[in-house]
Amino acid sequence: MIAINKKIFLAAALGASMLMSACSKKLDQLPTTSVSTDEIYTSINGAEIALNGVYSTFYKSDYYGRNYVVIPDLAADNMILSAWANNVYNEIHRWAIHSGTYETLNYWAVAYPALHRANVFLANIDKVPVLSGENAEAVATKKKTFKAHIQALRAMFMFDLLRVYCKYDLNDQLGLPFVTAPTTEIMHKRKTVKETYDQIVQDLNDASAAIGDDNASSQTRVNKYFIAALQSRVYLYFQKWDLAIAAADKIMNVATFGYETTGANLLKVWRDDASAKEIIFKPAITEVNEAKNFSIGQWLINDDVARNKPNPDFIAPKAFAESFSAADLRRTIYFRKDSVRNYKKDSLYVINKYPGNPAYASWQEKSNAPKLLRYAEVALNKMEAAYYIDKSVSKTLLKALRAARIPGYDGTIVDAYDDVTLLNQIREERRKELAYEGHRFFDLKRWGLGFTRNREGDYQAAENAVGEIKADNYRFQWPIPQAERESNKLIDQNPGYAN
Repeated sequence: MIAINKKIFLAAALGASMLMSACSKKLDQLPTTSVSTDEIYTSINGAEIALNGVYSTFYKSDYYGRNYVVIPDLAADNMILSAWANNVYNEIHRWAIHSGTYETLNYWAVAYPALHRANVFLANIDKVPVLSGENAEAVATKKKTFKAHIQALRAMFMFDLLRVYCKYDLNDQLGLPFVTAPTTEIMHKRKTVKETYDQIVQDLNDASAAIGDDNASSQTRVNKYFIAALQSRVYLYFQKWDLAIAAADKIMNVATFGYETTGANLLKVWRDDASAKEIIFKPAITEVNEAKNFSIGQWLINDDVARNKPNPDFIAPKAFAESFSAADLRRTIYFRKDSVRNYKKDSLYVINKYPGNPAYASWQEKSNAPKLLRYAEVALNKMEAAYYIDKSVSKTLLKALRAARIPGYDGTIVDAYDDVTLLNQIREERRKELAYEGHRFFDLKRWGLGFTRNREGDYQAAENAVGEIKADNYRFQWPIPQAERESNKLIDQNPGYAN
């Protein structure tokens, strides 16, 4: 694990998180804009600064600022790396990653400091005193809810690490190396997948029990719906079908959640980051620095200002874009058929899911808040879990999703599906609905499925990015970064990697 000194420093102004190398042994310098742990937890206001510091993890480009949104589709079959993409993500797309690949190290170096900050918070929050003039009951309530926020965030960070570096098998020995209290010890063995899973579940259960109605209407802070949505995802991955359904129902039984059923309102979800029905959680964007952290559309569209034409690093495969029917509201919102560079007019499918929120245009072009948790994903989680318990429920949910996205959809088509077709259609609908949100790679991995990329044209980056990736390819588990293994001699590498 990444080594950190006993004093953890939190930026006082913005609660910004701190970056450090995976093999760094100490963090000795106190930044001039920071205060120490001993100072930050001397008031509930200081604790809130620390809380914001943990939230700031979402803004990192190696996490949901870009990589965790883009890579799961680029590593699978929802994206094509363009021939002019300046070698970005080349090893990821070609399935040539190794223990020195930057993305494998950089994500580790974001997530583990975040876990440490969460541990520091949980170790100190109960020590925060009530100051003169403060209401003791109000401070106690804030401490309880702040703690629930951090437990839920720690669960999310751990689960996202597990999704990348581990198998989804409770019998597998190679889980995450983790601790749940601050430590300067850097030598830690990997715990089992079950131990990792159990900690994630425990954090979510504890957070759920404590959160109450805190921030219940917020889309940018942990609340009971954030926790339930994440629980439905965790349980689905580990085939806890009944638990996944129960967690999903905590959201689906609330009347204020649901699908946007018009093209205008669905467009607002993706262009304007706005929907009280569809969006459960998104990072807050309130200033220029935050907007710059989420300029995902610059990679997916990257308009040439002089010609107002796109110049994207990544493109949608034609077959995938055209698998959406012409009547499907998502087709014209998710994709933009256009000319790119020297390719003829309307010849390529540009990914248009992050077109840029006009509210942020003066700060940063093509910035949108990624939707980390959505009603549609929760419904798909329940749909898939219900397939293994009551297929009629799955059919009802599938018909509801398609009716919302495809005006005039004939639901009797779904009624006629046999069991094999139903499962395949649930998976295909999940691929379509959640495209470019950071799910595809993980879904293929948990389903035990490979995929094939076909050659489409000379706009596709590399010949060796074309072909079949089998389900048993060892690179479905990313390697433990070599820099981490040089620091932590006890950590085992994932099978298949040379070091």
